[in-house]
Amino acid sequence: MTFAELLINIIETRKNQLLKVIAWDWEGELLIKGNRIVRAEVEEEELYGLEALKFMIENQSEIRRVEFHPFREKEPNLGIDQMELFNLVVPREEREGEENETELEVESMEPEVEPEDEKLLLPICEKYFSEKGIKLIAVNGRVELSRELDTEKVLNLLEKLAKGDEEAPCRVEKLLVRFDKLFCLILTTGKSYCAVVADIGELPNYELDEPAIDEELLSVLTSQN
Repeated sequence: MTFAELLINIIETRKNQLLKVIAWDWEGELLIKGNRIVRAEVEEEELYGLEALKFMIENQSEIRRVEFHPFREKEPNLGIDQMELFNLVVPREEREGEENETELEVESMEPEVEPEDEKLLLPICEKYFSEKGIKLIAVNGRVELSRELDTEKVLNLLEKLAKGDEEAPCRVEKLLVRFDKLFCLILTTGKSYCAVVADIGELPNYELDEPAIDEELLSVLTSQN
């Protein structure tokens, strides 16, 4: 994938991105907001805005890697959408053929996800609940997702509810607790448990597909035993 192709693909995702472009003798920076490139600069060449963007594209064969950094607002000096970028890129690539068809090493500055941090229940929850509606997901005390909650306090409460009374002859395998603004689903099997906390507005979605959701969550939980 060339640098130009990478940019076109990133704009298509409509996500805010801050890119650090590292070449042999220069470094550039691009700020992408939604579906537009809103800032470009190459300090070594004292180029800004459209001239900086053109410079990066024209010299993309020199680029060693592209790093993704956490997005932060900066003063715009450009306004290029996907179509304008495409029109800017295609003529030059047609003239030069494959001269600039160099592979880029794309590096993310976000921490890599280790195998033990694999999201087990999140993909299931995202199938049935809205992204903002999911507040916390935990598997055997390990938090997969926590949003807008005091994670430590909630996790302690969940573990108490999940483990129950160890001296009791029977252990509850499913617990659904309704609160004013939230509801909590706890499933247990053997010594394992999982918990999902979501907005109360997501409860109808759960009730609509309750057997399927429980089965999918339990299948993952059983694999952890």
